[in-house]
Amino acid sequence: MEPLHKKLSNPNFYLIAFLVSFVLFNTLPIVFMISSSLVVEFQQPGFFIGFLRIISGLDDAAYTPTIVAVLNISQMLGEILLAGLFVAVLWKVLVHDAKLAFKKENIGRNLLIILLGWVAIIVSSVVLELLYERLGIEGTANNQEIIETLLSYDSKIFMIITVIILAPFVEEILFRKLLFGALEEKFHLSRLWAVIISAVLFAAVHGIDIFFFQYLALALVISGAYALSNNNVVVSIGLHFVNNTLSIILFFLAERLLS
Repeated sequence: MEPLHKKLSNPNFYLIAFLVSFVLFNTLPIVFMISSSLVVEFQQPGFFIGFLRIISGLDDAAYTPTIVAVLNISQMLGEILLAGLFVAVLWKVLVHDAKLAFKKENIGRNLLIILLGWVAIIVSSVVLELLYERLGIEGTANNQEIIETLLSYDSKIFMIITVIILAPFVEEILFRKLLFGALEEKFHLSRLWAVIISAVLFAAVHGIDIFFFQYLALALVISGAYALSNNNVVVSIGLHFVNNTLSIILFFLAERLLS
């Protein structure tokens, strides 16, 4: 079997790994959702149809605790499986990045990148909010509304685990380590183009509507942090983790204050 370091020196590896992972990223949760909802169907006839109406966007008002539990658990299981595959295939790469990230001469710079990245995310978010308000645009991104809905039920712990731990790990390996590798090694694009393309695709996956630009700003900062850290995925995972964790904390604080 060809050693991993030789695979990673092959530009085709990054491209194939990204394409396969991207398909799994979008399909694994759906597979778990459908299989889980069919199991529930035996106990609650009619559940599957209601579930399909929810995930197809036909009936947003039909959320029930069971449907939300299926959504939360399925999303978590899909990302756990993909995370496991990443660890199995990229273990040496992840260990290598971790060692570099925490080296005495690098850790201060990497922490600064994360701190400044977080500040940039906050500033860009405020600027976009003010711009949307000036343009008379109201509401929230559909992806954000769904997450907030799923965080409002008893099964929210599964979504919290997904958002704080699994999403930063899975999405950074997918959109940074693998996609950057494909763009730079296979297509010989500059790091700037890799940052832009990675950010656009990340934002598009999270929502194509007027709020696309909120995700684009977030993705540009995280992609920039990855590039500034010499393509160290531990740094971008750290920034993504900080952003998601603080977002979850603020959501529950706001919920408590409003209640």
